[in-house]
Amino acid sequence: MEANELMHANEVVPSAVSVETARAYDVEARRQRADRILNVAADLLQRWGYKRLTMDDVAAQADIGKGTIYQHWKTREALFQAVLERELAALILDLDAAVRSDPSNALPHRMGRLYYVSIMERPILRALFTLNLDVLGKLTRFHTVHESQLNTLRHAFIEMLQEHGVVRADIPPRDLAYAFRTIILGFFLTEPLFSDDQPDIERKADLLALTLKGAFGLHDRPPQAVLRRLAEQVHALMTKALEQESFQMAAFLPGATDEASAAG
Repeated sequence: MEANELMHANEVVPSAVSVETARAYDVEARRQRADRILNVAADLLQRWGYKRLTMDDVAAQADIGKGTIYQHWKTREALFQAVLERELAALILDLDAAVRSDPSNALPHRMGRLYYVSIMERPILRALFTLNLDVLGKLTRFHTVHESQLNTLRHAFIEMLQEHGVVRADIPPRDLAYAFRTIILGFFLTEPLFSDDQPDIERKADLLALTLKGAFGLHDRPPQAVLRRLAEQVHALMTKALEQESFQMAAFLPGATDEASAAG
C-alpha cells in the first residue's frame, strides 16, 4: 500500500453518533455554565440588591469573562429576569410535587398555604411578592409581566374546582380567581407594613388556609376519586405552564430544546 493510501486508511471519520454526542456535550456544558451564572447572580441579588449589581460583579464572582455572560443574556436586566424565571419555575415544580404526593393539596386552601410558604422560604420570590425595592429595584415590575399568564392559570384552576364541586358555584370563576389572588396577595403585602407585629410564617400560612377555606365554601371531605381526578388535572395545568419557553430557558427543565438553550 502506498504512503498516501496508508495515511487515508488511518484517518478516523467522525460518525453521526460521535457528532451527536459532541453536540449534546456542548449543550450540557452550556447549560451548566448558565446555571452557575444564575446561581451567582441570585446570591448577589439577595446580598447586594439589584441597583448595586453589575455584569462585572457577576463575572468576577463566577470567575468567568463578562463576555461569557453576554453569550447567554444580552443585558443585565435579562440576566436577572432569568433568575426570577428560574425561581418561579422551581416554585411550580414544588407545588406540582406536593399535589402528586398528596391529591388533597390540590384543594385551594391547601394549595394557597403551600404557595405562600414556598414563596416566603425563597428570599428572591419573597422580595418579589412583598415588593421589596431594596432587593429587586425595578425588577419588581417583573410580576406584572407574568400577570396575564398567572391569571390564566388561576382561572383554569378555579374552573376545575367548580367542575368537581369542591368549591362554591354561586360566584363566576373569574371573580373567584380574583378573590383567590387578592386574599393571598394581602398576606404578602402586609409583611413589610406590620413587621413588628406578626405571627411566624407557619401560623400566617394556617390563617391563610382558614381564610380561603371559609371564603370558598369548600366541600369538607371530597371523595378520593374526585381528589385524584382533580390532582391529575392540576398536574397537567402546571406541566403546561412549565412548557413556556421562558421557563425552559431559565430553569433548564427536562425537555427543553437545544434551540432554546442556544438562544439563552
